[in-house]
Amino acid sequence: AEDGIRDQPRSRGLGDVYKRQEYVFACMHSNEISPTFLKKCSCGIDKIANRLSYDEYVQAETIMRIQLENNPRAEAYRSTGIAKAPTDKLFRAMAAAEIECF
Repeated sequence: AEDGIRDQPRSRGLGDVYKRQEYVFACMHSNEISPTFLKKCSCGIDKIANRLSYDEYVQAETIMRIQLENNPRAEAYRSTGIAKAPTDKLFRAMAAAEIECF
């Protein structure tokens, strides 16, 4: 802003907050439930959010969840290239977050 005060960032909605919480809780559960890992996991999702839009994150996460299922729909997502670009982008963002935060 012209007065030197930073504009407040727009909220990306409740879904964004929920996805961030879900990521942090899963990250802590996979590592250690402690204040240290709360900080590291929160840093991780912030770094991912800097690299992917919320919609890109949701798309990649949804594809990954479908791929874990054992049915024809999941096989279609595993055997075609449709899922590669979104999930690759998320994996790259997660790897960078791991380096920067852990």
